[in-house]
Amino acid sequence: MKCQAPRASWLCCIGSAICRTFSCSFASSHDPSPQRIHLDSKGEGVFHLGFEVTDADAAETEAKRSGMPVKMRGRRQNRTGFTYYDTADKAGVILLTRATNLPGK
Repeated sequence: MKCQAPRASWLCCIGSAICRTFSCSFASSHDPSPQRIHLDSKGEGVFHLGFEVTDADAAETEAKRSGMPVKMRGRRQNRTGFTYYDTADKAGVILLTRATNLPGK
């Protein structure tokens, strides 16, 4: 079954940690993005599994300490942002952490 939505988002709960949002993205046919490369090389399927965190930098530091190398990252001036981890070979999917709101910063 093909999803026609450009972006989907769900509420999810994983273990004892509550994740506010879970998202997946779909690439256009001419986009040379990592998502497009994934679709071209592996076909349809999950590109990443994402988790909302309160602090993007702290989550990245902890993930790197746990042995997860960074694949891509981006930060705004207020330090919110995202980090994709190069975990597909070991975890079966790319993992993502993102922080979208730091009140007062």
